[in-house]
Amino acid sequence: MKNFYWTTVGNGNINVILLNGWGFNSKIWFFIVNKLNSKFKFHIIDLPGMGLNKHLFPLKIDEITEVLYHYMPKNAVWLGWSIGGLVANKFASLYPENILGIINVASSPCFIKKKMARNRRKKNIPFL
Repeated sequence: MKNFYWTTVGNGNINVILLNGWGFNSKIWFFIVNKLNSKFKFHIIDLPGMGLNKHLFPLKIDEITEVLYHYMPKNAVWLGWSIGGLVANKFASLYPENILGIINVASSPCFIKKKMARNRRKKNIPFL
C-alpha cells in the first residue's frame, strides 16, 4: 500500500501496536504512550480513512490485516479500541505466530465469526 503512515514512539523492548476506534485517530493513545514510552515501543496506527491515513479508502478487514502484516513488527502485543480490536483479533486469527497477545478496549470478539474464535482457541493465543 502506498503512503501508509504510522508513528513509532518509545524505548522499551516490547512492541505494542495501537489501533484506533471508528471515528477516532491515533491521538487517542498519546496519554498512555507518554506515560509508558520508557517501558514499551509503541507503533501507533491510524486505520485507513482516519487521521494520517484519511487519504486511504476504508479497506475490508482482510486487506487491513494484510497491510499490517507487511509493516508492523512481529512478536508484538496488539491493543485495539472498538473496530481496532476487531482488526487485532482478525490479525491474530490469520498470523498467530506474530503476536504476543491481544488487548481489546471497548471491543468485543463476539462480532467475529465463530469459526475464527474456534481457531483462536486452537492456536492458544493469550488474551491480556
